[in-house]
Amino acid sequence: MTDNGLSIHKAAKLYGIPDSTLRDRFRGPYQPAPATDGANFNVSCGPSTTFSSLEERQLVEHSIYMASIGYGYARSEFMCLANDFAISLKIKSVADPPFAQSWFDGFKRRHPEITIAKAQKLNLLRARATSEPIIDQYFHDLKSVMDLYDLHSRPENIWNIDETGLMMEHTPSLVVCGSHTKPQAVTSHRGKTVTIIAAGNAVGSRLPPYFVFPGKRWNDQLLDGACPGASGTVTESGWSNSLVFMDFLKNHFRKHVPVSDSTSILLFDGHKSHVNLTLKEWGQENNIVFFVIPPHTSHVTQPLDIGCFGPLKRAYHSECQSFMRQTPGIQINRLNIAALSSKSYNKSLTPANLISSFAKAGIFPLDRLKITSAQTAPSTIYPSQTSSSSSQQEPENKTNFLEQKKITKAAVIGKKRNMPASIHGNIMSPSKESRLKRPNCETVNKQKNKSNQQNKKQKTNLPHPQPCTSAASSGGVPVEVPPYTDTDSTQGEEALDDSELCIVCHKFTPDAFTNAFTVEFIKWGQCDSCGGWVHLKYCTPISVLRRESTFLCPNCENES
Repeated sequence: MTDNGLSIHKAAKLYGIPDSTLRDRFRGPYQPAPATDGANFNVSCGPSTTFSSLEERQLVEHSIYMASIGYGYARSEFMCLANDFAISLKIKSVADPPFAQSWFDGFKRRHPEITIAKAQKLNLLRARATSEPIIDQYFHDLKSVMDLYDLHSRPENIWNIDETGLMMEHTPSLVVCGSHTKPQAVTSHRGKTVTIIAAGNAVGSRLPPYFVFPGKRWNDQLLDGACPGASGTVTESGWSNSLVFMDFLKNHFRKHVPVSDSTSILLFDGHKSHVNLTLKEWGQENNIVFFVIPPHTSHVTQPLDIGCFGPLKRAYHSECQSFMRQTPGIQINRLNIAALSSKSYNKSLTPANLISSFAKAGIFPLDRLKITSAQTAPSTIYPSQTSSSSSQQEPENKTNFLEQKKITKAAVIGKKRNMPASIHGNIMSPSKESRLKRPNCETVNKQKNKSNQQNKKQKTNLPHPQPCTSAASSGGVPVEVPPYTDTDSTQGEEALDDSELCIVCHKFTPDAFTNAFTVEFIKWGQCDSCGGWVHLKYCTPISVLRRESTFLCPNCENES
């Protein structure tokens, strides 16, 4: 009964509340039972989940870790991983159907800390180079330079110079279309690349763009519609080089940034197109210090890469799409790309973007913590130069299924055999060999008609016959050519070390090539157990070695 005398059934019917809900309320608050797997509570609606709370937490932590180092799972791969994990725990059998999409949707609802996102591309060299020791050393050197020239209070003297390439074929954006149609966007042909060299400082000031057009002759029409003060040059490929970079500094940067009494610093990457023998001398004459950022780290250390070139590319593609729609039938080429990219340049290299980019890079204000551990996480699986080799070769004890799938160390390709290529076999066919070894026809004629031949030589006064390799040549003396092997260049197998011989046949040339009439490159394989080298295909039945595979020579296989 309720407080007003109504029964629970009548009150539920009167107020439109489920009868079971009112009865649960009158029984008192629900106290969930503690979980038995280490979690706080084990509360769930409907049937029980396949995994326990602890097992699902292991899946979540494993997937987050793999995504942080750059080897995350796609949705289908994650479902296959969970299915294999359930089989390893004997929760499911191999014959059971795999997890469906509904299971993943429920798993994601139970764990809102995971989601599906598009991963950004990260070059392998960048993943390896962007490590904590390299970033620490970079900020240490940068702080020393800024302290030396008192640049902490002069952000207008902190400049960043970088370049990016623009294609004439733009990337279309999303368009409004019918729900049952597949839209198409008309673009220009791919063409060559046009390079833009940009520069900006920590207070938000930018230089006009400097263009590098593909071609051999300069044409003033290439800069029609460009930003005021823009300039450029031409190269055959459209890419920058050391001469172009020096021309940019002398005739463009110095034109807009006059020489001052205080020292300025220019941060740029160490690409070979930026390196010039006269760069240091020119910097000393103009009171400029050049600071090269660590290689392959520009995505976290270079301000223009961090916050300006991305908006520049997106704005450029949008301008190209509008241009193609407004002028149908006209494509983008060298004569109009400067006007289109200059509009995007003004929209992207704004004072707000430049100031924010220098702050995100930790340059001004100087802050090492701006580059987080999440940005350097992909480098943790690569061996450090300061770590000892013994610590890298420690065996890993991975008993758990997820621990076996966890990547903690990058694969290392084995050392290649540092020996010259060896050619084995006989280049002479059996017919040629027998032809060389046949009795000389001239010798037979001498025995039959010796007097006539002597008289003939006296009459004709022929010169002395010269040796040759052909027995059919008139007047020639046959010379036997021995079979060619690589031991001719090494003066016999006795001149080779034991480490350069096959550990099975103890020879450099396989026995199969003793009477062979073919030329073949012999492949070698190194045993992973004893470290010796073996003739593949001839001294072992294995003819090809796959990467990361285990190879044992016949001697080690017999011992095992």
